[in-house]
Amino acid sequence: MPRHSLPASDAARQLGISLDTLRRWDRQGRIRTERDRRNRRLVPASEIDRLRQIVDEQGEGVFSQTWPKKPN
Repeated sequence: MPRHSLPASDAARQLGISLDTLRRWDRQGRIRTERDRRNRRLVPASEIDRLRQIVDEQGEGVFSQTWPKKPN
């Protein structure tokens, strides 16, 4: 059964960014996260796919650029 959300550390690893960067993006509204019962960040698989699509469209270096805010 596929996972619907990943812990923040696993999501950061899959995206090739640091955990601190993922946390900063969450605070800035660049990435949508959820919280579990223990208030830990979880990143939906759909959000990881969205970020990967941006990388595919814009190419390498996208993480240092500004991109659209997360969808509401």
